[in-house]
Amino acid sequence: MAWSPLTTALYKGRGDPDAADGYRGILLSNTFAKVMHAWARGRLLPTLKSRKTIGQLGGLPSQQTVTGVQTVRLHAQVAQQKHLTSATIFLDLKAAFHHMLRELIFSTSNQLLHDVLQTILDENEFDIHALVTNLNTLCAK
Repeated sequence: MAWSPLTTALYKGRGDPDAADGYRGILLSNTFAKVMHAWARGRLLPTLKSRKTIGQLGGLPSQQTVTGVQTVRLHAQVAQQKHLTSATIFLDLKAAFHHMLRELIFSTSNQLLHDVLQTILDENEFDIHALVTNLNTLCAK
């Protein structure tokens, strides 16, 4: 029987053990990638801490999604109290990087043929013909 990754709740060791906020989700995995990630993060964390920006959320210790949610709500409340128009821009750079077509950014050669793009992209959300045309134009330069 093959072993598969498992997501489970892990008690944080503080707070009410019967309350959901006393737990966090953790992925139990036997993959080498998880070990490498922990090692690299440990090595890079001092640099990341010293170079963080004021508005950076995520990637650092003791930062959770709730921190961002509370920050956005506070920003909206302060703006509303002062009768100011406000907006919030959320950028998930990690997700953006993993979902971009790298050929559009690093246009060296077009390996994404029409059939490949049809396989990996939803035709209802992307104009595949326009993407192929753009890729061919960019890579021909």
